Amino acid sequence: MSIGLVFPLEAMGRKLGRGATRACRASVPVILKHDSSEWPLSVLCEVIAQRLAAATGAPVVPGIATLGPLGIGFACLQVDPRSVAFSASSAEASRRLVQLDPQGCALLLALDALIGNDDRLGNTYAYRTSSGIRALGFDHSHALLQWGETPELSLEALSHPSTLRYHPFHALPSELLSTAIAHVQTNAKHAIDSLDDWMECFPFAHRHWGRRLQSALGLRLDHLDALGPLPRRVSKA
Repeated sequence: MSIGLVFPLEAMGRKLGRGATRACRASVPVILKHDSSEWPLSVLCEVIAQRLAAATGAPVVPGIATLGPLGIGFACLQVDPRSVAFSASSAEASRRLVQLDPQGCALLLALDALIGNDDRLGNTYAYRTSSGIRALGFDHSHALLQWGETPELSLEALSHPSTLRYHPFHALPSELLSTAIAHVQTNAKHAIDSLDDWMECFPFAHRHWGRRLQSALGLRLDHLDALGPLPRRVSKA
C-alpha cells in the first residue's frame, strides 16, 4: 500500500443510491464510505473500530474520517491487489491464514469480540509483506452500534456477555487467543476512556451514540476474558 493524503475531496463524484461504499479518485487509491439509510452509523463504527485497532495493534487497513461535499465519511486505503495472496472469504482460506499469521488472526478475533463483529469472513486479506503473509482486516460497519438490528439492541448486546455468533478464525490455539484478549484489555482501555473527548468532531447525533457506546465498551472490555468459549465453527461458508 502507498501512503499519502486522501484529498482532493472535490473528485469524489456522486453519492450512490443504496450502497455506502465506493472507490473514489484521490492522490492515493482509497475506498470512501458514507452513512446510508440502511446503515446510518457506518462512519462512526468504522472510525471507532479504527481507533481501537490502532490502540491494540490489531492489523486492519488504515483509514481516517473525512469531510467533504457529501458530509462526513470514512476513507481507507485501497489495498494493492498485487500484494494480496488471497482473500479469507471461505472457511478453508481462513484456516490457511490462521496457520500463516496466528498472532495477527488472534488480535483480529480479540478485537472482533470487543466490538461485536460477526462479519470477519470475507473481510480479511492475506497480505504479502517482506516478512511473510500477514492478516489484514477491513470493513467494521456491521459491528458496534450496527451489530444488532438497532443501535439500542447493539448497545444491550455489547453491555452484556454476548459472544460472537460466528467467526472464521476458529482454529486458533486457546492460549494464543487468551494472550491476545489480555493484550486488547490492557491497550484498549485508554482509547475507550477517551472516546467522548475525540468525538467532538462528529455531529451531535453521532456524539450521543458515542457516549453511550463508551459505557458499553468499558463494561465489555472488563469482562472480555469471561465471555465464554468463542465460536468453534464458521456459520457461513
